[in-house]
Amino acid sequence: MSSMGSGTFGDIEVGSVEIKNADDDTRAKVGAGSGMAVGDNAVAVADANVKSDTSAIKTAVETIDNIVADGISIKKYTDIKTGELTGSTTAFQMPDISCSMVNFKAVLSNAGNVYIGISGVTAVNGTTDTTSGFELGPGDETGFIPVDNLNRFYRISTNVGDDLTYLTY
Repeated sequence: MSSMGSGTFGDIEVGSVEIKNADDDTRAKVGAGSGMAVGDNAVAVADANVKSDTSAIKTAVETIDNIVADGISIKKYTDIKTGELTGSTTAFQMPDISCSMVNFKAVLSNAGNVYIGISGVTAVNGTTDTTSGFELGPGDETGFIPVDNLNRFYRISTNVGDDLTYLTY
């Protein structure tokens, strides 16, 4: 047995490592800390904490599952609609089509650009304003945009033949 600093230490056996009490040569108990009572076995306490945490995680996952089941309705791809809108140098409102998402794509064979915006949309003309639409060059697309109806958007084109296609669901 050896003494270092303010503590007394027992034997440590190499092989199967074992820490023993210096006083009575029994296996050492781990002292208090992190919710443990004096003398508790660290492995048993850690195991109890893991079981407690697992139970809390299970409860949280079940709660989230219930919220998702009750509050979120996933729209299936059964309501897909696609179409083509002819180009115009005058702003036009998109058709009345109910949806959850829309993806616009300028036709690859367009000679010019298509612009998508709100009422009063204009083509980009090099001046600072709040009406210029989102520019789509030939073959460009927006990616899916969350919206409840296609008619929330307006379009205008550089040329009469610069068409726009859409895919909704």
